[in-house]
Amino acid sequence: IMGVDTVVDVHGSCIYSDPKDANAEWIIIATTTEARAFDLTAADIPGSVKVLAYPAGVTLSGRVDMIQALDYVTIFREGATAIEFAGDVSTPGAFVKVASGAKTQHKIFTAATNTAISAGVVTVTEGTHGLAVGDTVEVVTSALDGITEGESYRVATVPGSGSFTFFAAADDTASAATIVYSTAASLGGGYISPPAGAWGVYHQRRIFMPFTHTSAASPATRNVTDELIASDILDRSTFDPIGSQFRITAGTSDYLVNVHPFDDDRLVAFNRNSVHVLSGISGSLDDVKTTQLTGEIGCAARKSIVGYGNKVFFLSDSGVY
Repeated sequence: IMGVDTVVDVHGSCIYSDPKDANAEWIIIATTTEARAFDLTAADIPGSVKVLAYPAGVTLSGRVDMIQALDYVTIFREGATAIEFAGDVSTPGAFVKVASGAKTQHKIFTAATNTAISAGVVTVTEGTHGLAVGDTVEVVTSALDGITEGESYRVATVPGSGSFTFFAAADDTASAATIVYSTAASLGGGYISPPAGAWGVYHQRRIFMPFTHTSAASPATRNVTDELIASDILDRSTFDPIGSQFRITAGTSDYLVNVHPFDDDRLVAFNRNSVHVLSGISGSLDDVKTTQLTGEIGCAARKSIVGYGNKVFFLSDSGVY
């Protein structure tokens, strides 16, 4: 299935379903020098192969972890910047490196007569705002009914670099009103790009991953093995190292093996020698609580964790639990 013309190593794989095509499902396999996608609905699956190139200079060695989050497939490489693919598999593109380092921080938008409302669509005209679909803006000051100070809105469209839109239950009372907006602000450390962790889990519209390495272009180890960090909601590439970081077993030599969603509001964290549950993960993460379930056993193999119904199975040193 991988072809007879080359000899390759397989380092990881995942299922990919194209949001634009309800009838298509693919398996994407990461080899040493490129990824290959196979259409599971094709009559000739080997003949359906599409090649997805890696960024220049990137090759894989050892095991990697792959997930689909929103429209993207991400390949996590422990100690190296992750790479991601976004696009239509049927017209292949290529993987690119995710952004590195600190992200653009808090912005205030104050342009005069910047807001117009039509049929519930709020159009904001602001030069070089730098926002993308899914980003959040907060109303700082407003004199319009329906656009309330302190409320947050998610960017719906970005017609261009000088404007963005969001939806609000507001009357068409203004065609040129002045409203002050701000982007979300971190709790103190500033936002960062994805750290160079070994794996990631997509749950409740966030990516949860180990915070073992920095997010710099040349990642460095943090010498911390039991911290978990979560992305912003609907934003796979923005992390708050203060507000969205959780230390699972501070003060012990135990380390994080993997996490697994249990229900809408809980995440089970499997350490090597203990098991914990994080509750309160469905909202802002301000009130997340970590509780130890057991200190007698832990998980011996990350890929052994499987959910079935209301149970989660995993392999420990003394067998399957």
